[in-house]
Amino acid sequence: MERTVRRRQRVLGRPSVGLAFGGGLPFGAAAIGVLDVFEKQGIPVDCLAGTSMGSVVGLLYAFGYTPQDLERQFTEFFKRKRLLPVLLRDLRPTRSGLVQGKQIIRALGGLVPESTSFEELRIPFAVPAADLQTGQEIVFTSGPVLPAIRASISMPGIFQPVAWGETYLVDGAVIAPIPVHLLDLLGADIKIPMRAVRHWPVEVRQRVADTREGARRRTPPSGPPDLVRLVWRSLSVILQDQFAELQLGQYPIHLKPEIPFDYAGSPDKVGAIIELGRREAERHVPAIRTALSTGSRASGTAALE
Repeated sequence: MERTVRRRQRVLGRPSVGLAFGGGLPFGAAAIGVLDVFEKQGIPVDCLAGTSMGSVVGLLYAFGYTPQDLERQFTEFFKRKRLLPVLLRDLRPTRSGLVQGKQIIRALGGLVPESTSFEELRIPFAVPAADLQTGQEIVFTSGPVLPAIRASISMPGIFQPVAWGETYLVDGAVIAPIPVHLLDLLGADIKIPMRAVRHWPVEVRQRVADTREGARRRTPPSGPPDLVRLVWRSLSVILQDQFAELQLGQYPIHLKPEIPFDYAGSPDKVGAIIELGRREAERHVPAIRTALSTGSRASGTAALE
């Protein structure tokens, strides 16, 4: 891997740029606005990592869709409320989750052939998932790409976990809401994490924290976790905004579109969310250009304001 990275840097003749997208539905769509600004400003994207919704956007872009294509697809999908019928067709309540996930992947397969592998993508791409048995991160960078996406979108308690060998995989955001650390595997010099954040009311944060504490004291199950325990675990996702902000702050250049709280129940706001991603990226264009021109690795701990 090291030899591959060095050869790539010599060919580029400049620092390589990597983007890491966090998730959230429909908040992950803000990544589309970021990609649009990068293309219009001539800022290269040499590698990508994404989890949950970020993995879907990352895959489609790495496959070859333009930001304009993605904005059209996502806006139409949510405005016509296509997501709910897909989820209803996929509804298979079990002890481990409510949604089977096959219909979601089938819909995605209409945009990317099911046989597509990571090696065929035009941009190096990494997707994380979480091993429910060990709590370890499983990283996909090769082989069939759609099964990796299926694991990455498996929000605990909503989607049934994906069987993988003798264990089960769920959304990689359970471990890290933004997979920016994976950009090191792909050889990025300038690593830019991006995740939309919301400001949850204080009372919601406290209720979730109390519930998490109660779940933590319980004994982990053997085999596929039951639905209630999965929901308890997934409640931490609500607090991932705080975790994500800590992660973002470790990188000199980071993108943090702020999404109004009421957008959480308004998937038809996807166009506005994309625009917020666009504005946030535009704000950071000068810093990114400086990093490119000076050869900065953009991997320190002081945040640029």
